[in-house]
Amino acid sequence: MRFDARRMVAGRGLLVTVVAAGALAAGGATAAIAAADGGDGDSPSGGTPARTAVSLAQAADAALKAVPGKVQEIELDGEHGTSVWEVDVTGAGGSEHEVTVDAATGKVVAEVTDDDD
Repeated sequence: MRFDARRMVAGRGLLVTVVAAGALAAGGATAAIAAADGGDGDSPSGGTPARTAVSLAQAADAALKAVPGKVQEIELDGEHGTSVWEVDVTGAGGSEHEVTVDAATGKVVAEVTDDDD
């Protein structure tokens, strides 16, 4: 197969070349933005959640006040248009709890006990 530059820049070949270049550029830009943004889609806007008034440590403290125990995992997430900290806590007796802390106010907005039974 021979590469023909004249055909690539004339008529239908030009259209195909421009469309292919545009698709590649758009895909590359999208990938670059996702990589720079974190690209996890957890925030209400679809990218990485914005900085919050409540730090990770403050969210963990609030969760441990609601459910004494040990923090296993904590994650900033977007829920119903707002940012929240989701804190997994192992309580007394090994019970598992998911505590949701408002990332703007630091208040516990939900606490769910996982029942594996």
